[in-house]
Amino acid sequence: MRGTTLSGWGLLLGGLVAAVVIVCGLYVWDADARAAEAALRPAPVAPLAPVSQTSSLPLVSSSPVAVLPTGVGLPVGDAVAGQIVFTSNCNSCHPKANAGIGPALYGPQFSARYPDEAAIAAVIRQGKGGMPSFAAGQLSDQDVANVVAYVSGLGSGAIAPEPTPTPRPRTRGG
Repeated sequence: MRGTTLSGWGLLLGGLVAAVVIVCGLYVWDADARAAEAALRPAPVAPLAPVSQTSSLPLVSSSPVAVLPTGVGLPVGDAVAGQIVFTSNCNSCHPKANAGIGPALYGPQFSARYPDEAAIAAVIRQGKGGMPSFAAGQLSDQDVANVVAYVSGLGSGAIAPEPTPTPRPRTRGG
């Protein structure tokens, strides 16, 4: 009996040592993987320029041109045309302006993050996080202004986002 108890304790101790070795190995592997992933990320970019206090024009207004903080003029946007541009370029990640791969583009959280039209236009042009940037060759200034007008209208209640359809239950035989 003495040999059975001793071999039981030996197996228990050997199992604990093996578990500790495995956990330490996984920790080192995870740390190396995180370091390799961090090395692949691009360097952080300087923050956007603050909104100019000299211009009080909003991006979408009745004036023919509004000024972004970067000094780039942008024409007045049309929300209906913006919805068309949005559907063809943005709908895959923001389905019907609701949350998908990207966040919903209306509501209090969106309004707090992007308080004015210039911030929305800057994100469209420069991208953010997983969102790609849209250069002037991809979207014209008019297209950006139109999308900004559409997205701004969603937040103001002037334009209602399309509801996400509820899937119908499948019926047998049809």
